[in-house]
Amino acid sequence: MKRDNGFFGLRSIASVALLSLFLLLGSLFAGTAPASAGSPSITGVLSPSIHLGGYYVLPEYFAPASQAGINTVSMVPMSIAEYQQYFAKAEQNGLKVRVSISPSFLTAPDSTVINYVSTLAKSSAVSMWYLPEEPKTAADHESWRRLYNLIKKADPMQRPVGLYLAEGVAPEYFRYWSDVTDVIFCGAYPELYGIDRASMVTRVKGAVEGTAGTNTTVVATPQFFDAQTYMERNGLSSLPPGFHVGHPNYQYMRFDAYVPLMLGAQGLDWYTFEYGVYVPDMVDSLRQVLAELTQLKPILTSTDPVPGGMSFTILSGPTLSAPAKGVQHPSILMTARSYGGNTYLFAASLVRDPVQVRFTGLPGAKADVLFENRSLQVREGTLEDTFSDYAVHVYKLRYPGIKVLVH
Repeated sequence: MKRDNGFFGLRSIASVALLSLFLLLGSLFAGTAPASAGSPSITGVLSPSIHLGGYYVLPEYFAPASQAGINTVSMVPMSIAEYQQYFAKAEQNGLKVRVSISPSFLTAPDSTVINYVSTLAKSSAVSMWYLPEEPKTAADHESWRRLYNLIKKADPMQRPVGLYLAEGVAPEYFRYWSDVTDVIFCGAYPELYGIDRASMVTRVKGAVEGTAGTNTTVVATPQFFDAQTYMERNGLSSLPPGFHVGHPNYQYMRFDAYVPLMLGAQGLDWYTFEYGVYVPDMVDSLRQVLAELTQLKPILTSTDPVPGGMSFTILSGPTLSAPAKGVQHPSILMTARSYGGNTYLFAASLVRDPVQVRFTGLPGAKADVLFENRSLQVREGTLEDTFSDYAVHVYKLRYPGIKVLVH
């Protein structure tokens, strides 16, 4: 497989991860040129719920995973008996399970598929079905459509069906597959493939645009493993040097989590839990990111109207990202939500170099920068701030007399 877009590794070697996080963000803004304001566009409300999961979560990880805030776990395809044991242990820890469907079911008799799905569907532990990964050709389309329809027929609860797509970036590519899945998974592995981090933007943006107007939603798959270790464990350490090194730090993991949600993705799928747990600093980073997103849930899911007129100007630094999957993006991405009488501004840098930004049209007189223990003054609707490489800032624009809901 050519899985240069996900979180847990090469799809042809390992199954895709699921750390699904069904979130929403509204109001999408993007800057376009130096010394000119970004032009806003609005994304709709996507989902009022948050689903946090992990792919390849062994039962011995259930307790710490649950304590960290994960609520859904998954594994590679297993037998009915193995899954039933997995269900029982997961439910003991208050966890739900996403069920991976074996590629062999693409050609299995209808009765085999229906028996498997209908038997497992009786468990309240099941949250989602997951199709075999990376279909490519027109013939694949028909095979996957058949399996999708059989799953829907066999599950009386009509739980969602997910599918990982690895090949394309254009909206047309994702739209082509939107009739065989309820959830499209896609993403980017910058350290593994030596690609720019903004590749996540290209892939997720294409998927969100491609599924617009359909019943299919998007979940992003960031990298959650050390690239060199991943290659060695899969017997691929002989591949050319220069790629396959390192793992995302806390700042990069924040970028990989926040940016897809700012683009309109409804979830996150970190790949892969089994490899990630052996990298302590990355595990700590994941805990912090999950804690932030959980704390932001009421803001992210709010449908309160956002004040109009907010925008930004790039004062210094790059105005465009490096080419990412052949596409360049404005160097700053911005979204906004309102909740409890306050406005929350989410802004991310899509470049490595420092970028100084002036935000305008902001409400309130003070901006608390959440999770950074600092505040900025808002003067006549304006504040300025600097972004380091791929940094994400969350500003709470405070009004006098309003209780602080998120610190």
